[in-house]
Formats: sequence, structure tokens, C-alpha cells
Amino acid sequence: GAATLGHGDPAALCSQLCRQLSGVGNGASIAAAIFVSCGEPLDTASLHARAGLWEWHCDDSTQGLRCIFSGSLEQVNNKARELDRDLASRVTSEGFDGIISISADASSGGCNRQLL
Repeated sequence: GAATLGHGDPAALCSQLCRQLSGVGNGASIAAAIFVSCGEPLDTASLHARAGLWEWHCDDSTQGLRCIFSGSLEQVNNKARELDRDLASRVTSEGFDGIISISADASSGGCNRQLL
């Protein structure tokens, strides 16, 4: 649940994932991530709740999360669907070794439908 991995704090969640991935034989790292944060618990949040869309970025000098969009949960979820399509295409073309999914929505119309 949220308390276990720090879902309310995108940076804490990715930091925890990085620590856990560093223990994988031959190493593992986050190549891409999409994270929706919400001012209310997602299980009970209204579509009008304030939310943010975070993306993992990697370049030559830095890596980490950055908030790329904020608005209502409905707006953020729509934007997340776009990123999900892009990420699904990258997974196919770049051949990622694995996918970690936490609290994903792969149902029909879900934010993570294309990727998963």
C-alpha cells in the first residue's frame, strides 16, 4: 500500500525503488517511469482532486523525477494515457528487460492499458 512504499511522495518512492534495484544481480536501474500523485487517496479521489504527473528523466548529467503537468485528476490521467502510449512504444522498440508496475490501471481505458 501507499504507506509501505511512500506513494504519496514520488521522490521517496523512486529513491526506494532505486535502492531495491541496486541489489539485483548485475545491477538494474529505472529507465522510464510515469507517476501520478494526488492530493487525496486514489481509491477515493474525485476526478476534480488536485493531482500531478511525474516523469523519470535521464540525461548525461542527471536523473530523477520531475513534475511535468498538474491539474485535476481527470486531466492528469488523460495526460498519463498519452505518456503510457509513448512508453509502450519505447518498450517495444528499445527492448526493456522488465517492467515494474505499482498501483497501475490496465483496465479498458486505464492509464496504463497500452504498456501493460
